[in-house]
Amino acid sequence: MRAIEVCFKTRFRPELALSYLGLAEVLLRHYQDERAAALEHLDFAIGEFEAMGMHPALERALRLRGRRRPPQEPKAPAFPDGLSEREVEVLRLVAAGKSNQQIADELVISLNTVFRHVSNIFNKSGATNRTEAAAYANRHGLANAVVPPE
Repeated sequence: MRAIEVCFKTRFRPELALSYLGLAEVLLRHYQDERAAALEHLDFAIGEFEAMGMHPALERALRLRGRRRPPQEPKAPAFPDGLSEREVEVLRLVAAGKSNQQIADELVISLNTVFRHVSNIFNKSGATNRTEAAAYANRHGLANAVVPPE
């Protein structure tokens, strides 16, 4: 308890959360009648670990709590104007002068899917035709972008 007091006074947030986790572990293992208090300590630690991005400690706390890790927040778009990875792949091929059929064949997707991606690219980029989309790709360094596999 002294460690928690010191961490609280010094505002040492990571160590405070770890101390609450440690206390919860001790209570759950050796003092079953203190389960409610242990779960309160765990809930506090879990919230802190999530807020600070302390993923290994978060995993440990969630396992102890009997829960799985919640789904992660979607990452901020890595590409301009919210283009998806697949849309960048399609845009790269549009910029290379490929037809929709050639794109479908290369990416092993349907022609309708290519059409949908091209429409999305036009909407997101503000392009009104394939030439403008290719210019957009060049301006944003996407014409030769290599999209990592998921």
